[in-house]
Amino acid sequence: MAHVFISYARPDRALAADLAERLTQAGHDVWWDTNLVGGHNFNKAIDEQLRKSDVVIVIWTPSSARSVYVDAEAHAARSLNKLVPVMADSMNPETIPVPYNILHTLPLADTRQIIAALAGERPQPMSEYSARSDMSLKTVAIIVVALILLGGGFYAVSSVFQRF
Repeated sequence: MAHVFISYARPDRALAADLAERLTQAGHDVWWDTNLVGGHNFNKAIDEQLRKSDVVIVIWTPSSARSVYVDAEAHAARSLNKLVPVMADSMNPETIPVPYNILHTLPLADTRQIIAALAGERPQPMSEYSARSDMSLKTVAIIVVALILLGGGFYAVSSVFQRF
């Protein structure tokens, strides 16, 4: 079973608790910040647990969409190819922050889909520039050159016809 890290905003603690309980009952090892010990460096502990996890579930809600901590955890999870985004019923999909709004986001209430996502493969993370393939860059370059040549040719032909 998967070692799961849950990222959520503090006002959504009840949603995180419910999800943690459902995943634990399904046999998954779940970590969320209730496991933090007073006096410890919480940033370091969260980072260690996020990196140790197999999967990071980010619960998107209106509160988490405004949280810099949730955004940072979602960013780290995506770059590590561990992100499984879920969305509470209270969340409008159009308000999920960029770039997470382009990812398939599961309903928080659908335990079956979430558990299936824990076992499934996620796409490899992309760097800023690898999202555009070399082929598409070559295609753009060819189109730009073609347009320049066509524009120059059009100018040459139009100037010839202006003489007549």
